Amino acid sequence: ESKKRSDTINDSLPVSIIILDRDFRISHANKTYCEINNHRREDLIGKFFHNFLSSELLQKYDVAEELQQVIITGNPVIHNGIRHSSPYHTDKILNISFIHVQSGKYPKIMVLIQDVTEFTKKTYQLSFLREISLAMQGVLERDKLLHIILTCVTAGFAIGFNRAFLFLVDEERNELRGTMGVGP
Repeated sequence: ESKKRSDTINDSLPVSIIILDRDFRISHANKTYCEINNHRREDLIGKFFHNFLSSELLQKYDVAEELQQVIITGNPVIHNGIRHSSPYHTDKILNISFIHVQSGKYPKIMVLIQDVTEFTKKTYQLSFLREISLAMQGVLERDKLLHIILTCVTAGFAIGFNRAFLFLVDEERNELRGTMGVGP
């Protein structure tokens, strides 16, 4: 009953959760992990965890050694901001944690994988817009200010438009006048 309740909770969480046994074989994978990576749960159970990691992650991090250290010390290993490519999904930025959850004769490790791609992008965009805002506050010349605004909206890593035009209102003639533009 307790395991069923635990599995129900794990399956309802928006983060990927994998439980590994002492040999680093998968004993549980939640619904989120299976859906994101296009795996059926029954195809994962009993398989070695490293078989489901990209060669990129295996090369960059000594996952087997890190998992062993988690079992030995009981201390978690946390990696934030890992850029990850996979044939199962678009490129992502992940936070991956290895956490010791059961001791004794049958130790277990919980692997938490959180997709922070959108959060990271939004944080960067807000930081960039803040910098642009600060730069704009110090500019008194109209053309320089307009150029900063165009740079902001066309910077690929910020808002990302590939072209932009600025129109100012000519109140005497009651019309818009093209002032400046950027584009391919």
